[in-house]
Amino acid sequence: MNIWRIWLLMATFWGMLSVPAQATDNAGWIWVDEPLLHGVWGNSDDGGKSFWGYDEYRTDGTFKSWGKLPDGRDYEAEGVYQNSFDGGQKKSCAVFLRLSETVKELTGYAFCVIVVAIDSAHYTFQDQESGEITTVYRMPASFSSPAADAR
Repeated sequence: MNIWRIWLLMATFWGMLSVPAQATDNAGWIWVDEPLLHGVWGNSDDGGKSFWGYDEYRTDGTFKSWGKLPDGRDYEAEGVYQNSFDGGQKKSCAVFLRLSETVKELTGYAFCVIVVAIDSAHYTFQDQESGEITTVYRMPASFSSPAADAR
């Protein structure tokens, strides 16, 4: 691996380089910007009629998730994410860094999803491990996270 490729890998990981890449081959992973991902998405089990959780993807590569677990307990989580083009597929990978007590066991958990489709209203992805396909729904711009409400 040459010095420029090492620099590129380090720069993109630490957010020092934010140039969108257009990837047309599968010769290794390339960091890609996905501006449509930025914002708040609602998790729903009924096609977007009601929501049990939310994920906010920020432009600085961080995310915040919050909502209710199936048993009714509240949860909050924060971490970092990175989008890449790898093996001919667009992927989004994330690591949980700070979590509420109800989901503390996920601290440090890393996962990747394959981006199936994304537009201004829907984001569909496939879990890389389980193969499960999920669609989440864009929340209105006026919608804010609990952290934004506390400011």
